[in-house]
Amino acid sequence: GSGPAYFFYMAEALRDAAVKLGIKNEHALKLAVETLVGSGALLETLGAQPNVLRQRITSKKGTTEAALRVLDSKRFSHIFAKAVEAAARQAKDLSKGA
Repeated sequence: GSGPAYFFYMAEALRDAAVKLGIKNEHALKLAVETLVGSGALLETLGAQPNVLRQRITSKKGTTEAALRVLDSKRFSHIFAKAVEAAARQAKDLSKGA
């Protein structure tokens, strides 16, 4: 049940980053939503693994590579895994009290 919130959180972060760069809120939100919807559609229709699609669009020394380098340096995958584990632990704890 938590999965959608993760994507909403990402949309919020994309929107906020775009606003900080000077894009109007309504345009920033539209860009964030279209990015998430389009990416999800590609993932679904192409049937490729997410890492394969990410590698396909990541140009050497390009903008995507620069952004991913920051995410990697902050251990985004590790942090995200820890967040999912926390949700799973909480679900288990809540089910014991039910």
